[in-house]
Amino acid sequence: FQYRAPTMNSSALTPIEVSTKIWFDNVPEPIRFMTAAGLGNILFFNIDRAFYKSIVVPLTKDTHKLFQKNKETISFFFSYLIQVGFQHLLNALLVYGIDTISTLEKYADTLILSYSSYSLSLIGSTMGNAILISRGVSKNVAFWSTIVTFGIVNFFLLRCLIGGFASCHSSSSSSSSSRGDEDEKVRKKLRQVAESNGDNVKQRINNHNRQYHHQQHRRRLNHQGEDQNKKSLGMIGFLRGGGVGRGSGGVASFGNLYF
Repeated sequence: FQYRAPTMNSSALTPIEVSTKIWFDNVPEPIRFMTAAGLGNILFFNIDRAFYKSIVVPLTKDTHKLFQKNKETISFFFSYLIQVGFQHLLNALLVYGIDTISTLEKYADTLILSYSSYSLSLIGSTMGNAILISRGVSKNVAFWSTIVTFGIVNFFLLRCLIGGFASCHSSSSSSSSSRGDEDEKVRKKLRQVAESNGDNVKQRINNHNRQYHHQQHRRRLNHQGEDQNKKSLGMIGFLRGGGVGRGSGGVASFGNLYF
């Protein structure tokens, strides 16, 4: 492969960021995976040795013969479970990029994917380890034989799962940034529509208020006309009924006036 220098301004990057960029730009993915897997397997080997001597052997000393006979396989299985968590971190740092675990949600998602993909190797390598040990193969030889065999399977599984997960997140981030201008135009249009609708609402309210006041004014005029008519009718009835009689002052009666 051909070396490619970092394209970003080196003064804006820390030494770790420069080293990381050189690593991912110049080292092919299979070599990165083999490096991470090698470091993880060395860690796995030491976890298995410590777990076997410190925990499995003392616990299976006075147990059933089945556990005593398979104590190497038991140690291998539980050490594998522990190692997957460390391998997940190494894969993120050396193979797929720190972006795959940059948030708690991403870390949890990729960790679940790691355990899901390693579950096949966990079961298969544990069975292979048990078969080799039952046939007289030493513990260390059985360990490395099963690890190397299923390491190839792990590469393709993780490449499909976590690699696809990382590319999906990166593509969604780039597409969301490219849609920024378009989203801003849409938001501006929505604000204009909202303002226009607000003006229309105000206009409708003003028209309603004018109509209401106009109706109230007409009602007041109608009520005043009705009161005037009632007064006129009352006066007419008063005059027709001779309401003004002869008083003590000799006022003449209008009882004989008709209209």
